[in-house]
Amino acid sequence: MGHDHESALAFLLNRLRPAAGRAVAIAHAFVAGGAESDSERPLSVGTAGQVGVRVFAGFAYAALGHLHRPQTLGNARYSGSLLKYSTSEAGQKKSVTLVDLDGGTEEFVLRPRRDLRCVTGAFDELLQAPPSDDYLFFTLLDTGLIPNAAQRLREVYPQFLGLELRKAREAGEARAGKAASPMQMFAGFWQHVAGEEATAEQRAVVASFLEETE
Repeated sequence: MGHDHESALAFLLNRLRPAAGRAVAIAHAFVAGGAESDSERPLSVGTAGQVGVRVFAGFAYAALGHLHRPQTLGNARYSGSLLKYSTSEAGQKKSVTLVDLDGGTEEFVLRPRRDLRCVTGAFDELLQAPPSDDYLFFTLLDTGLIPNAAQRLREVYPQFLGLELRKAREAGEARAGKAASPMQMFAGFWQHVAGEEATAEQRAVVASFLEETE
């Protein structure tokens, strides 16, 4: 049967592929070239679990499951998940697909009771915006720390999912992969978020904490 996911799937499909006429393949697989989302469980380590769309050659249509984004790859299509399960899916349009082997496919967009959206803005502006029952994840543009930010947003937006400070995220991205001591990481984080150097007193508090955790 082979020693990887693609060869094993190809072996099984070869046994099912019709010699004549038309047939539809239904499979749960990660086809190479497909667009991923954060909420999918990995099928393998790295790319070892990916299969080429060529394994579905000879089938009139392949209906696939696994990837949450609706998309077409050759003669195969992912209808995608019915709902959004992570912020990486916020911009997606969920749908179901009607397939006519003689007339192609037709996509019907789903409109859930509550959408999942990512919202960016200054904290005070977000508090003044109209209330919403959608599932919301916030990216704050403020440069300083905001006391009880999550609780205050939740009072306006009951389906609050979470928040992040853009400055903090950018600082983490800039330092990703760079070797730095915990104190250097703190100092860089504080400089990026607060716009000023960490004081000696602040460094002393962090140093004390680091000593307790060693």
